[in-house]
Amino acid sequence: MKRPRTDLRAAAAYLSCLNTTSLPNLHAFSPPAHWGRSHSLLWLLLGSLVLLYGGLYNGFPLVTYDTGTYLGSGLDLSVPDDRPLTYGLFTRLASLNFSLWFVIFFQCLVLAGLLLRYLEVYVPRARHPATRVALLAAFVWATGLSWISCELMPDIFTAIGLLAIGLVLLGHARTGLGRAGLLVLALVSAMMHSSNVLTFSLVVAGVGALAALRGWFRRGWLRPAPWGLSMAAVLAAWLVLPGLHAAFGGEFAISRAAPAFLMGRLSETGILEKFLDDNCGWNKGYSLCAYRDSLPNTAAAFVWSDKSPMNQTGGWNAHLDEYRGIIGQVLTSPRYYPYLASEAAQATLRQLTHALHGNGAPPACGIDTPPWS
Repeated sequence: MKRPRTDLRAAAAYLSCLNTTSLPNLHAFSPPAHWGRSHSLLWLLLGSLVLLYGGLYNGFPLVTYDTGTYLGSGLDLSVPDDRPLTYGLFTRLASLNFSLWFVIFFQCLVLAGLLLRYLEVYVPRARHPATRVALLAAFVWATGLSWISCELMPDIFTAIGLLAIGLVLLGHARTGLGRAGLLVLALVSAMMHSSNVLTFSLVVAGVGALAALRGWFRRGWLRPAPWGLSMAAVLAAWLVLPGLHAAFGGEFAISRAAPAFLMGRLSETGILEKFLDDNCGWNKGYSLCAYRDSLPNTAAAFVWSDKSPMNQTGGWNAHLDEYRGIIGQVLTSPRYYPYLASEAAQATLRQLTHALHGNGAPPACGIDTPPWS
């Protein structure tokens, strides 16, 4: 016969008679709400320092041959012919008129906040912020992200803008105010680089078209309201950016010199030579007809070389109308579509397979290069 467990029964009887109001209030010992916010800010700052690795390793924010133009536009408040003013204004404000370190710090801060949010949403098992920061560090180690986020260049805002749009589209903004902030961030990021305006528009429009075809709207996988707001934000850049340039004394245009760069690309692909062969008859007065047998093989040479046909005949400002006409005819003539499609596919494959970490960043800049001039 088993011995009764009188000790357990006695303990149960005693606990049933206790007045629970006499127990200490455990909630009184919970930390204040602002402690949690301070804790989150601390991990965000730590994530930003992880992304700052490239600049810290270099000993100075990374610069490229275009950095000087961006910094100069911000200091002079003048609109460059070949790029938006937006990043120049950002460097002026973010530097706090003190140091360029603040510029790349703010870039890394925004990027870290977005990436940590993605890790929080899509890696739910990484519950502790330290785990998410560790994953961010591994990502930085395995990629060239830190080298781009530490450059005094607007390129990192392509990633920032797309990440912000993704959070809105997928419904992962924490609050309505947070969603509004992400949309403003997407708009500003679109205006940082002239190619971002088109890229963001195509991405959001493409997602919407795919959602309509695959029934994602109907199934609730993608909600129409966030998609519409994202589309409105990126389309607004087509008007806000030219308006910004006009407000600072420039033309109402995204980039005044865009036709020159597009012509350089047409020259590099050989499509410009085909167009000139088709159109340089007795009744055509294109300035490039005299050079159709000696066109540069690269877009960079067409735009920047002193021996380029463009620079030998007055530079891009002298032929913008002519270049716009040629580009318009190429884009509206079906005979050139196979060449355009083929070259686009080849360029995409080259970028995916040949782009290396640090491409475009010079190992050193002399006193005659833009960052110093």
